[in-house]
Amino acid sequence: MINIKQRTYAKQPLNKFYHSLFFLWLLPYCGLGQNYIPGQSYFSEEEHVEYIHGNLPIILSSPHGGEKRPDEIPDRSCNGCVTINDTNTQELTKEITAAIFEKTSCYPYVIINRLHRSKLDANREIIEAADGNEKAEAAWTFYHDHITSSRQIVTETHTKGLFLDIHGHGHEIQRLELGYLLSKSDLQENDNFLNEEATISKSSIKNLVENNLGIHTHAELIRGENSFGQLIEQKEVNAVPSLNDPFPMDDESYFTGGYNTRTYGSRDGGSIDGIQIECHQDVRFEDIPRKEFADSLALVIIDFLETHYFEEGIDGFCNSLAYANVDLPQITLYPNPVLDQLFIKTNLEYTTLTIQNILGQKVLTHDGRLKELDLSKLESGIYFCLFYDKANVIFKSTFIKQ
Repeated sequence: MINIKQRTYAKQPLNKFYHSLFFLWLLPYCGLGQNYIPGQSYFSEEEHVEYIHGNLPIILSSPHGGEKRPDEIPDRSCNGCVTINDTNTQELTKEITAAIFEKTSCYPYVIINRLHRSKLDANREIIEAADGNEKAEAAWTFYHDHITSSRQIVTETHTKGLFLDIHGHGHEIQRLELGYLLSKSDLQENDNFLNEEATISKSSIKNLVENNLGIHTHAELIRGENSFGQLIEQKEVNAVPSLNDPFPMDDESYFTGGYNTRTYGSRDGGSIDGIQIECHQDVRFEDIPRKEFADSLALVIIDFLETHYFEEGIDGFCNSLAYANVDLPQITLYPNPVLDQLFIKTNLEYTTLTIQNILGQKVLTHDGRLKELDLSKLESGIYFCLFYDKANVIFKSTFIKQ
């Protein structure tokens, strides 16, 4: 059964070291030690969290874009709880994933909280995140265990990589806000200040400062001509910090990065760097601009990795792993991308097959096992193929219609 069910192992926040030790002990029992199939989705209990396995040194996290509001999970009522969603960031994360696949034939690791932020805030410690609810705690655990496992796999396979936490902001200035755990006042200082050891020690890209191909300084990596912000500026998307917009002013709102960036970036060690990407409304509210932005952001992610991390580029990374799918159903959708006829090869026992578009809307449903599907009437785009056993989703696969 692909729908992975986990029990909450802690109702109190564990520090990072002991959480990692416990996670490594738990691997053989929860199935995370198996080699999953890149591009396939795996779900937590009741499908509150979705994990897409990858084979690139890229990890995408979407903590605040879910829409599920199950009655059995009460609304969070903790003191100071933020419950407003980051609209369309779940969709944006999947569109970035699809764009990266189109350009590389490889997949990032993707972790998506499908619960509304009023039920679970996946960018907080477990107590504030789940507000004491057992089901929300289980979803939080699944979410963060899979970021941890992805981080470990990337480190072991590629030695280094990039974690991106995808958010949305409603600030007046329409620009990306890139969070490196540096405050506005930090960024307003000169380059010499940014390059001081004390400042670098606070940075979520600390490892990159110490290990980058061009021997760039911290200041150059944050707001130089090859910084993440300037690369996206070259795609005609405004961003701060960047060469064009090096820091936010005192009266301007700015997010520095939260729990996920602190936990999974390299500030406290490791070789996975982290950036919180706060996306403005202009690039995520409407379908066409959002897809165009996802395409541009995918190019920037690839360019950033090849400029600073991997001299040989990332071509061929998805051929570097052998997949031993011993305990998992075998399924292949081909050709992918597909023009008209999609062929299905699987040993999976299922009763119904459903095709959904990127918005989760059903566009096709068939009962019984099939060997091929006629998709000639579908519009171009990314789709999800869901396999059901009675009423339960037992497998989910992704394909692109040309």
